[in-house]
Amino acid sequence: MSAVRQCPKCSRRRCFICGSKKDLQEHHLGGRNHARFSTITLCRIHHEPVSILIARAKISPDFTSDMVERARRARQTALVFQWFLDDAIAPESRSNKHDDAAKSGSQLIEGAVGTK
Repeated sequence: MSAVRQCPKCSRRRCFICGSKKDLQEHHLGGRNHARFSTITLCRIHHEPVSILIARAKISPDFTSDMVERARRARQTALVFQWFLDDAIAPESRSNKHDDAAKSGSQLIEGAVGTK
């Protein structure tokens, strides 16, 4: 996984999922090379699992000059994020502590690759 730049304006921002102000990072909703200006703030605890899911979905992060293919990859990447978000904010997960987010993300990743 590539190095993640810290958000320069993160002092006022919070994780979109849990509201944390710690270890904030910008997640590119459509992939850095496909839709780089569409971002959302996530804490490291939530950013890492969603990035792993995107990689495991085998969505190429590489730039392509083919605009149709780039749009397809951006949609696929955004859909994986939406799937992760649905699981992260499920009613039974809302009462979990921030530390449980990593566990929840791990379970989602395990389910995605068919292992338990």
